[in-house]
Amino acid sequence: MRAVNVLLYEGFTTMDALEPAEALSRALDDGRKCYEIEYFSATGGLIGSSTSAKIWTRKLDEMAKFDVLLVPGGFAARKLAHEAEFIAALGELARRHEYVIAVCMGSVLLAKTGLLDGVEATSNKLSWQWATSEVPSVRWVRAAK
Repeated sequence: MRAVNVLLYEGFTTMDALEPAEALSRALDDGRKCYEIEYFSATGGLIGSSTSAKIWTRKLDEMAKFDVLLVPGGFAARKLAHEAEFIAALGELARRHEYVIAVCMGSVLLAKTGLLDGVEATSNKLSWQWATSEVPSVRWVRAAK
């Protein structure tokens, strides 16, 4: 079974994290689950979403498998995009994973690591101006493919 590591932070958007996690948790191969979902954060413990839902997380250094990293968005990403320690940790995590999924403004957080330089990416259209101005080295495209 492959691991999906969901990286949470205070103020993440609930649907950006939980909807992809739910979909992946239901994927089957010959009747067996394909993915194990685990939740992580920089501090570990309870992390609150934009809707005040709280999810128990493990600390990043407890991550043991590096198959899929899921980075959700949220308006809290605007502040987090300027926190060098978080961006450095995200870059290190992303480089260790086989696949990285960034949802909505999570793409800006991933872009801040430099991993999307010169790559086509998209983000939340309601925050398009902010997203595209934050990391101009990304080839931002309005319509996802």
